[in-house]
Amino acid sequence: MNFSRSQQRHLFAAVLRRALELARPSWPLLIGVALLSLLSAPVLLLLPVPLKIAVDSELAGHSLPSWTHLLYGNLRLHPAAGQGLALCALLLLGIVVLRSLLSVACWLLATYTGEKLVHDLRGLLLFRYQRLSLSVHKSQRANDV
Repeated sequence: MNFSRSQQRHLFAAVLRRALELARPSWPLLIGVALLSLLSAPVLLLLPVPLKIAVDSELAGHSLPSWTHLLYGNLRLHPAAGQGLALCALLLLGIVVLRSLLSVACWLLATYTGEKLVHDLRGLLLFRYQRLSLSVHKSQRANDV
């Protein structure tokens, strides 16, 4: 079938409206997937920070950044000469673990949401198929309904 551009736009708008209507019960889950995806970007931007600390403190001889006293203050330790690298390794490990956890959480939530949408759509199709009259089932072949 050949449709004009206005008919194609109208058809696309109708299909999009119907898809959004079917996805309405899953909007909180879809918003959660979007937020987890957006949260992973700042975590990814934190990856160069441990390298910067290692280069500045160990190679250039600068002191550790002022916010590291928050980490050492809880442990009641004072940073020695080699502890800057240990701090960098721990920060890098923490960032990688956080990034992995966010990735797994986003994947699980996206998979659950997709499966839920497919389940709801299949249930709706089965309900509509069962509401058809028996004459439709009798006159049509199995895959033509």
